[in-house]
Amino acid sequence: MAVHPSVRGLGFGRLLVNLSIRHVREQRGVLLWCTARESAYPFYEMLGFNRDPKPISMQGRDDMRFFLMQRQIEC
Repeated sequence: MAVHPSVRGLGFGRLLVNLSIRHVREQRGVLLWCTARESAYPFYEMLGFNRDPKPISMQGRDDMRFFLMQRQIEC
């Protein structure tokens, strides 16, 4: 998921995550996860995601660190 820099801070990212959570619930799923760059941690943590401590390699993206972010979903 990404939001264009010109519209960041307007709630589009939160809306996309909330729609994803709703979809997971409708499908009776229990976990929502994503890979996130380090600068996005505060955003995902604010929405209830937890970060796995081990970095993930992203081919062609040696310029930044990525981690698995996950959130348990209650039905």
